[in-house]
Amino acid sequence: MKKVLVIEPEKSLQRNILTLVETEGFYGLGAEDGHQGLQLAFAQMPDLILCDTQVPNLDGFTILQSLKYDPETAQIPFLLITEMGDRVARQRALALGASDTLPKPLKMANLRNTIAQCLGKPDLSPTAVVLPEPAISLFPACDLLQPFFDGAAMASIGLALLDQDLRFVALNDPFARLNGYPTAAYLGRTFREVLPTIAPGIEPILRQVFQTGQPLLKLKLRGTLPGQPTQLHHWLVSYVPIATHPAQATAPTANQLPAYVAVIVVEIDPSDWDGWEALP
Repeated sequence: MKKVLVIEPEKSLQRNILTLVETEGFYGLGAEDGHQGLQLAFAQMPDLILCDTQVPNLDGFTILQSLKYDPETAQIPFLLITEMGDRVARQRALALGASDTLPKPLKMANLRNTIAQCLGKPDLSPTAVVLPEPAISLFPACDLLQPFFDGAAMASIGLALLDQDLRFVALNDPFARLNGYPTAAYLGRTFREVLPTIAPGIEPILRQVFQTGQPLLKLKLRGTLPGQPTQLHHWLVSYVPIATHPAQATAPTANQLPAYVAVIVVEIDPSDWDGWEALP
């Protein structure tokens, strides 16, 4: 998945840009100051960088110049966000090697087109896998599970369904947004393929539920995500076994191990943290 780094100190604008990036099927990285942005650029080697001219610690021109001096980052397309009508800034940016400038206030339609010109269309086709039968398709889903997914989405509760190989069979938009990927990037892929940084802590829990058929409810967990490696998140998570057939969406009997596990996750305020388990 192609990566887009957004270096923008205004949090609401950064979030809007990242939302657009993720909606278009790309992997978004965010930074609020110049030092962090430059560090992420060298560490993550994004496929595109969007950077404001007015960034704390290092301004956009300094970041651009630093990246163009290094042969490994010199070829990364760089879009500089400038004030409307600032011709001097535009000329300076282009002279330093920027691909283009984007005037504020940003027009999301223009931004979408510019990103598409730089990166092309994302590859969101799931990894070729054969899911066990019957595979639960929740779009549309069976009558019992679809209202559960819909209600969770309205309450901003992340919900995902994984099979015995720990591959994503279904998920809702809140779950995708929590982890910073578009929904299509999950389907058919394993938990470790999509979320490698938290997989070591989550996979044993999922396997325990599959092996025992018993739910694990309201676990308090914390960890980082691929798109936000410096930000610690806190979640309340439940893992619920689902019976083999969609029409029997209940906990399995003593002699029947689950074919699927539902993951229910809510991100909560870190002030509620008190002796929680930390993911590796």
